[in-house]
Amino acid sequence: MSQSPIRFHHSGFDRAAVTVAGLTTKQLGKKVNVKLGMPKYNCRFHGICQMDSFEAINFAEGCQQEDEPILHGTLTIQGRLDRGTLRIPSGQMLLAKEQYHFGRERLVVWEPILLSNIIPEVSEQYSWVLPGAYQLRRDGDSYRMVLRFGTP
Repeated sequence: MSQSPIRFHHSGFDRAAVTVAGLTTKQLGKKVNVKLGMPKYNCRFHGICQMDSFEAINFAEGCQQEDEPILHGTLTIQGRLDRGTLRIPSGQMLLAKEQYHFGRERLVVWEPILLSNIIPEVSEQYSWVLPGAYQLRRDGDSYRMVLRFGTP
């Protein structure tokens, strides 16, 4: 018996029931704000300093706003609950800055990032984006990285 996908949108959140080989999995997607840089240097230099939901009011408090812009992207979880894909569209900063941040093979998440603030439906077991050097790929007009989730 085949199930058809169900889709609805609510405040930037997209959830679809997807049927794959008789198994139903959830696809969760959320618009996010991403602040590049290193936390110990007030979000200056390279890497991912902070990430939060697109609707976050106090995002990037304490960061040096003039050094790097806040980028917009999407974080999606499909199938596996221990990882998700972060996509950041290109063209959100000057080309030289974009090359500095995204012209490398890996992008570092320096500190754990609370995932449950972004996607409340995640379980406690996978409620954080884990620190690490993540492979960075150019995918059309965006940059893509697969992030690992867990508990720090």
